[in-house]
Amino acid sequence: LDYWTLMRSRIVAGVTTLPRWRGWYALMQGLAGFFLIGLPFGIKSGLLSWPPQRGSMSWRQVASKLVEAFATPGLWEELLFRVIPLPALHEAPELPTAWRAATITICLLVFAGPFHVDHQHHQGSMPIETFKDWRFVAMAFLLGAACTHVYVVSGSWPLVAAMHALPVWAWLCFMSGAAGKDPSEAELLPKPMLGQFGPDGGDVECGSTIKTGKTR
Repeated sequence: LDYWTLMRSRIVAGVTTLPRWRGWYALMQGLAGFFLIGLPFGIKSGLLSWPPQRGSMSWRQVASKLVEAFATPGLWEELLFRVIPLPALHEAPELPTAWRAATITICLLVFAGPFHVDHQHHQGSMPIETFKDWRFVAMAFLLGAACTHVYVVSGSWPLVAAMHALPVWAWLCFMSGAAGKDPSEAELLPKPMLGQFGPDGGDVECGSTIKTGKTR
């Protein structure tokens, strides 16, 4: 098979393969493993806030974030880093071969992640420095391993997208991922333009209020 035929075959397989009980079990294993290892590490290192808080986000906004996270990075990044590069279930790959390919893609994701500029990762007030943080890179590697486990076992693109999306969604909505401190700060209001004034009469620049002490 040529490359394009193989790529198309793997995408079709990823879409049409229905997860069986082993796939759902792998998803539960992946989520449990990621949170059992990643949650203590993230809290201890200061990357994640604790206890989880929704802030002033509405539940509609929280639900919207889940859909967004499932689409990107979930479906989009899993297409690039799992569905296309890894052997599909119908190819009946040997396990060492699958994990060898998986290791390469995980490394690519971890080291390319801080430099790719997609909508999901750089929307709102999310700084690019977040994705160059060694703590984030470590968590990304762990999440990549969990996603690889789910895809190798299930062969299902939507299922591995869910594995990717759920931790990202929890981080963005409940553990300060969207704003750095308060999850309610990001994307709830449009950013003011330069020259506009904040509610306290201060100048507003780049989405933050600069107190001038003047009453306008």
